[in-house]
Amino acid sequence: MATALADYVTGKHRDGQLVDAPPEVIVGVLRTVLLVPLHADRLGDSATYSKILDLLIDVVTTGLTSTRS
Repeated sequence: MATALADYVTGKHRDGQLVDAPPEVIVGVLRTVLLVPLHADRLGDSATYSKILDLLIDVVTTGLTSTRS
């Protein structure tokens, strides 16, 4: 998992800015979001797809952001 993304996520995780999950799992979630465009044709028309992708990104980023103090 030696990539710039992994290094970034590891640093943010160490600083308590991300949820309490292993950094490799967080990177996997982010990579999964990147796979969604490969299946855009299965997710509705272009207007619906755009809304789906926007909401998915919002949900994932909110879910990955730590609320730890």
